[in-house]
Amino acid sequence: MPRRIKLILLGVVLFLLAIPIWHVGSNWAPAEPLRFRLINREKHAESTWQATGHRIEKVEIEVRNTSTAPRAMQSAYLRWFSRKNHVILPYHSLLDPFAQVPVIPPGGTWCGTCELFLPLSESESENNDPGYVQVDYTHASTFRRRVFTWYYSLCVRYFPQSPRLRASVSEYTSSTATLENFP
Repeated sequence: MPRRIKLILLGVVLFLLAIPIWHVGSNWAPAEPLRFRLINREKHAESTWQATGHRIEKVEIEVRNTSTAPRAMQSAYLRWFSRKNHVILPYHSLLDPFAQVPVIPPGGTWCGTCELFLPLSESESENNDPGYVQVDYTHASTFRRRVFTWYYSLCVRYFPQSPRLRASVSEYTSSTATLENFP
């Protein structure tokens, strides 16, 4: 076979191998692949406000995957931040810790509900200082989860006495986003 044909075939094979490698690499840990949008808000009774010292609202949130790979969301915590007074209220989880990790397809959505703590005074939160809700979440592509599952099984099988090997690399990536359509 002539040298020129061999080089052309090698180039085609390398190009075809580069496509899945690029896809995995670009989806391994992208910056902010999930978008969070407020769908619905319900206020709790004022009697619960006085007991906790905060206004509590039940919020329904839509999570949209903007990446080109399915993403597993391990955790998502919401927290209200004040712009002026630097008031920070407690975190509240969007996911049930005992439920299965939701996998969101590329371009797909997932909906969840949780309670959100806001300042007791509505005038502080709506007129003077609307603030914003920050969402801290951890996520991973399904391929990344499979790679780390395989890695952890090898660590357990061949190095059972070494916890450093298993704890050295995190399966999930942490990101932060702002809740859209809020106040």
